[in-house]
Order: sequence, then structure tokens, then C-alpha cells
Amino acid sequence: MKARAREALVESSFTDELFSEISERTNGDMTLAINVLRTAALKAQSEKRKKIEVSDLAEIPYRLGNPMNLSEDEKVILDILGEKKRLLSGELFVLYGQRAVPSKGERSFRNYIESLCAKGLVRAIGDKRGRVYEIVNENVERNDQT
Repeated sequence: MKARAREALVESSFTDELFSEISERTNGDMTLAINVLRTAALKAQSEKRKKIEVSDLAEIPYRLGNPMNLSEDEKVILDILGEKKRLLSGELFVLYGQRAVPSKGERSFRNYIESLCAKGLVRAIGDKRGRVYEIVNENVERNDQT
């Protein structure tokens, strides 16, 4: 994880304590640990801080970040974004409605999107009507293989 962090982040933006905490909380799951680190880095960046703090980890839902724990509706949304890469919110909702059985309403859809964004799997760009969603990591396993 440190090697990946050194490639993506400024060396002074993280500590060994941060890595230890992430490793402990994610039970050594490297994919999840990297997603947690990325989410914490984005939080620090959005708050215009140069250093990622252990306190940035408090709001990240670790166990929920595991792609195997996604709801069926979240998997449908990830599958769509995996194919299209980037979509306007309205277009994504229409495609979701066509694929999900049974599909949920707009409020539930927004909850799924918020959850995927919080897990670091989807990125929201823009505000309100012009919002675009894009998949963050195309290598995320979207379907259960068990």
C-alpha cells in the first residue's frame, strides 16, 4: 500500500500510523485499503489540507466498501457505469430503471448513488441537474462470483 501511495500522493501527506490504522480496519484487504486511503485523501484535499489524518478514516464505511457486500441495485448501477464509464444522472436513472427488477424510485436511486460515492466506487461531478456520475475503478468486481 505504501508503494501505491508514494506513486499517487505527496510523501509528506501520509504517515505510517495512517497505514497501520487502515490495514487494521480493513483486515489486510488491499483493494479495500487502497479505496479507503483514496477516500481519505479526497476528504483531506476537499478540506484543503496537505496531510491525511487518522480522523479522516472515521466516516468511511470499511466493511461496506467491499464490492461483495453491494446490494443488487448498487451492482446494477456499477454494471451500467462499467459499460458507459460516465453518464448524466437522468440517463443513469433511466438505464437503471430498465435493468433493475424491480426498479426502485428516484429517492432510492439517489441513496444507492450516495452509497457508491461514499464507498469510493463512483464519483459525482457537478451539481443538481447537470450532475454526471462516473465509475472510479473499472476493475471493481461487480458481480458475485461465489
